[in-house]
Amino acid sequence: MKHRRQSQRGYVAIFLLAVFCTLGATWVVTGLGAGAVQNERDRKTAAVLGRAKQAVIGRATVDASLPGSLPCPDLLTNIAGTNIPNDGIADLFAGSNCPSYIGRLPWRTLGLDDLRDADGERLWYALSPNFRDFASQVLINDATTGSLSVTGESMLTNVVAVIFAPGAALNSQLRGSVSEKNSVINYLDGANAAGGSAFVSPAPDAKFNDRLVAITVADLISFVERRVAKETTVGLSRYFSAHSILPNPALVSDFSCQPHGDPSLCLPSVTLVPGFLPRNLTPGVGWPGTIFPTWFNANWRTSVGYTVAPECTSLPPCLNTTFSAVTDAGIAPPKVTLVIGTMRQFTVRVIAP
Repeated sequence: MKHRRQSQRGYVAIFLLAVFCTLGATWVVTGLGAGAVQNERDRKTAAVLGRAKQAVIGRATVDASLPGSLPCPDLLTNIAGTNIPNDGIADLFAGSNCPSYIGRLPWRTLGLDDLRDADGERLWYALSPNFRDFASQVLINDATTGSLSVTGESMLTNVVAVIFAPGAALNSQLRGSVSEKNSVINYLDGANAAGGSAFVSPAPDAKFNDRLVAITVADLISFVERRVAKETTVGLSRYFSAHSILPNPALVSDFSCQPHGDPSLCLPSVTLVPGFLPRNLTPGVGWPGTIFPTWFNANWRTSVGYTVAPECTSLPPCLNTTFSAVTDAGIAPPKVTLVIGTMRQFTVRVIAP
């Protein structure tokens, strides 16, 4: 009998050990599985935010009327059949301002798919008013500043736009009715829901699950500068191909070269010194056979330094000569040096066919 009890106790011990081992294994597998699931969710949201950031920068770079500008968020415009809240189309201007500078990302306007975060929510978007797409009221060049900021592991200032993945509803957030779906406080958390210009990105917890990416002026303007360099180079090459010479720069002290200066002036200087691209080669005629974009005159003329080798300002053509050293050329002496922005970021050769 005693032997039987000992055997039974042994079976019970083995059974309990098996149960504990099974539970432990289940806990480990479940824990690892939960971590893997969360990692995949984070990866998906990060990828969606990355795509949105690329699209926003791309849209700003190729804008036809004001490179660097961005569309309004999608929140308030309500025109049945053409533009309603949460349809992916940017709001229309109210006067010269966006109706709201925070709302949903206008994914249709940006040419994107209907992007969703890992919780199936559409992305949100905040815009610095200095970069709204209103060419007659907004000046965008290398000196334009962003009015937004983001505080997280580090502080980001001079921010043009912020894109948010709102995640699942938290706390008292309600997302059922139409009005609830168009309220920022039902999607963004903490200071992000205030609709101001200062945003936050702390570690997630039970009261905060926003994920975001910021687009700074530095992120954006470098691409715009490349476009400016390309289009001005094309214009100079076209003129040089037709005339075999290039004009002297306009003086940096010539007020008529400023955006609100006399549009018939901003003429080449008599002396050859580094300066700006002239607006006109003789009063009121522009550059015969060459048209620079309207946005260049309004936004970038005084942000582009222009220097030309003296051999290229008079005939015979400078195609086969040795060029003099040019003051701010960073490469072997070229025919033209363009300095786009406040730093010499692009030094461009003008090459005739």
